[in-house]
Amino acid sequence: MCQIPRVVRDLHTEEKFFFKAGDKRHGFRREVEILAKLKRISEHDPELRTSRIVGLVNWDGQESVLMGMLLENIEGITLHKAIMDASIDEKRKWMDQIEATVKSLHGYGIVWGDVKPDNVMIDSSGDAILIDFGGGGTLEYVDLEHHETKEGDLQGLKRLRSNFIC
Repeated sequence: MCQIPRVVRDLHTEEKFFFKAGDKRHGFRREVEILAKLKRISEHDPELRTSRIVGLVNWDGQESVLMGMLLENIEGITLHKAIMDASIDEKRKWMDQIEATVKSLHGYGIVWGDVKPDNVMIDSSGDAILIDFGGGGTLEYVDLEHHETKEGDLQGLKRLRSNFIC
């Protein structure tokens, strides 16, 4: 079986995108809806530090067969990897950026839904970008009863900060 590519490029422009395959089991519909809302919001709030949807991928032009979505490609590494070699100042900066973004999301009525270091990218400029809005939750960061809630996001942030910014 072929592995699904994660980074794809436009044949005409060579621009790279991140391809995320559609999967009903992992909150795909939730993620598409949130990313579509974030796309509209980013038109007047471009400083919001989240992944950005570019479009949907259909099978051979058939709108009824959704294969996945294209997101802006974020050059960088996950917070999980970056944190190992980061200074305390970098860690504080990233946590401040993550917390500010989550606060903004909540102001727009959006719940991130799965706070964990693998769902934050540190881009090539050294900034923290939130990714993965499919929800679910990770018990290490958010108790089950708070999954996909504002309370869960806040609990996850507190645990993230205490785990990495001792």
